Amino acid sequence: MPRIPKTLLHRFHLVDTTDLSVARRETSRFWPSHQSHVIGPDPYAVTINRVLLGDIAITFVACTARLIVMPREPSEEACLILPLTGCVKIDTGTGTYRAAPGTPLLRAPAMIRRFEATPTRCLMVDLPAARLREAVGERLAKPAIGHSILRNDDADAVAAQTVGLARMVDRSRRVGTLQLRSEMDRRRLLPRSFQQAEKQLIEALATAATCARFPAPPVGSVTAQISIEASLRRY
Repeated sequence: MPRIPKTLLHRFHLVDTTDLSVARRETSRFWPSHQSHVIGPDPYAVTINRVLLGDIAITFVACTARLIVMPREPSEEACLILPLTGCVKIDTGTGTYRAAPGTPLLRAPAMIRRFEATPTRCLMVDLPAARLREAVGERLAKPAIGHSILRNDDADAVAAQTVGLARMVDRSRRVGTLQLRSEMDRRRLLPRSFQQAEKQLIEALATAATCARFPAPPVGSVTAQISIEASLRRY
C-alpha cells in the first residue's frame, strides 16, 4: 500500500482542543458522553477532523499525549478503529482489545469502560449497527456483532478501503459542500463513487467480522498485540 500521508480529512471541521473541557463537549456531540484524562508528559494536544458521508462518518484523530476516555453511556453504533501510528486499547469489562497498525479493531455497539490511546494517528469509522448487521446477516443465520480484531487479508482489505475512502474525501469539494446539508440531502446528493466506496467498506467489515468475532475473551486478556515498527512496513 502507498505510504499514508501525515494528515487525512484535513479540510474538515477541527474540534477546538485548546481546552480539555471544550474538546470534551465538542466530541460529546457525536460520540457517547465521556470523561477524558490526559497523561503527560506532553500537554493536551488532540486534533479531531470529521466528515459525514451517507451511512458512515470518518474521523481523523491525532494526539501527542497518552489519552484515556471513560465513557458514561453505551455507544449505539459500531466503530472501526484503524491506527496509522501508535495504538488504541479498549476495556470492555470482560476483556481488553488492542488495535495497532496492521490490526484494526471493529468495536461492537456496546458499553465500554475505558478507551486508551498512546500518542497516535488513527482513522475512526462510525457506522450504524443496523447497517452492519444487515450486511453480516447475508453471511450468518443469526447476525451477531462482537468486538473483532482484524488480521491479515481482512485487515489489509479494510485498511485499504478506509484509507482510500479518506483520500477520496480529501480530494472532493462536493463532499465538503454537503457537510451543512441535512442527512436526507447528504444521502441523496452524495456522488455515486462515494456511495459505492461506502458499500464496499461495509461489505469488507461484514466479511471480516464474520471471520474474526471475539465474543467474550477472558478478563484481562490482551489480543492481537503487534510490533508497531514491524507492522508499519505493511503500510
